Amino acid sequence: MEEIRRRVGADDRPLHMVKTILHELVKLRGTAIKGHLSMVPIDMEPTPIILAYINLNLQKTSLEVLLYGRPNTL
Repeated sequence: MEEIRRRVGADDRPLHMVKTILHELVKLRGTAIKGHLSMVPIDMEPTPIILAYINLNLQKTSLEVLLYGRPNTL
């Protein structure tokens, strides 16, 4: 997670594009997205950044559903 925060300030368009794609995939697939991570080493320490970001989006999406009854589309 710290790596994500560190890179946010940088002009890192490829990272922004990947984060946007992951966000949209999480909105579409929800927790089923984890079934598509066969090539991501999920038991590594520290947690791979892609997995940490997916988990963050799942938490955010779950909160939005609780608050608004649906994921936020803005």
